[in-house]
Parts: sequence; C-alpha cells; structure tokens
Amino acid sequence: MLMAAVCTIVRPVLRSSTRADFTPDTCFRAGYAPAVSLNPAMLAIRFLLELVAISSFGIYGWRAFDSPWKFLLVVLLPVAAAALWGTFAVPSDPSRSGEAPVSVPGAVRLAVELAVFFGGAAALWAAGLPRWALIFGGVLVVYQVLAYDRVAWLVKA
Repeated sequence: MLMAAVCTIVRPVLRSSTRADFTPDTCFRAGYAPAVSLNPAMLAIRFLLELVAISSFGIYGWRAFDSPWKFLLVVLLPVAAAALWGTFAVPSDPSRSGEAPVSVPGAVRLAVELAVFFGGAAALWAAGLPRWALIFGGVLVVYQVLAYDRVAWLVKA
C-alpha cells in the first residue's frame, strides 16, 4: 500500500523524464520502488558526491606525491576512479540509462560504489585533509541511509 502511494507521487517525475521506456509499472519492475533514491534532489546530491569522490583522488595525487608524479597522478587517479564507476553496472539500474558496459550483480555494483565513495574520503584523509575526509564520510553515510531503497535493491539484484 505504501509503495503504491510513493509511486503515485513519483510517477509524474519519471513520466516527465527523458526515459522513453516509462510505463505506469516502472516503480515495480525489478522490485525497485524509487521512494527516495530516484528523487531528482537525491540524484543531484548523488551526482555531486560522485564528483567530490572522483576529485578527491586527484587531490590525493597532487598533495601526496612529489613532482613529476603529482602531475601524472592528478589526472590518472580520477580517470581510473571514473572508469571503474562507469564500467561496472547493473543492467536494469533505473538511476542510469539501463545500459551496462560490463554487467555485474547488484552486490558487486554496491561494492564498487562504496569503494569509490569511501575511497574518496580515504584519499582526502591520506592527502592530509582529515577534517574534509570526516565531513565527506559523514555526508556519504547520511546519503546511503537516505537512499536505503537503492542499497536494498542492489543487495537483492
């Protein structure tokens, strides 16, 4: 009953999106109910967290290494993190295009996401920015708790 109410609220947002494959049952396909994690505000926050995490690897490369390595690592580390993030995906992930360059089970995708997100916090810590690392880590924990529906879906997928 609660899922039906949530989907009634979310359907107009999904319908107005650019997804051509939307049907009224989108909320229930693959056992996914976008109660929180597909909210446009949560998607924007997630995107910003992705950018911060990937940028954190570049900050680490710049601050933790001496020349000439830092010039190479400031580019290579974020590119490697972004490649890892973009390559492995669950094929039916509604927060993405639905396409997966390398299809993986949900638990593997969750592990990749947690590795990149919290790896970014660890990179800030290793770069000598412990306050920023703790703040970013705290925001990540709050986000993951709020996006419980996505985490649960990935564990089941």
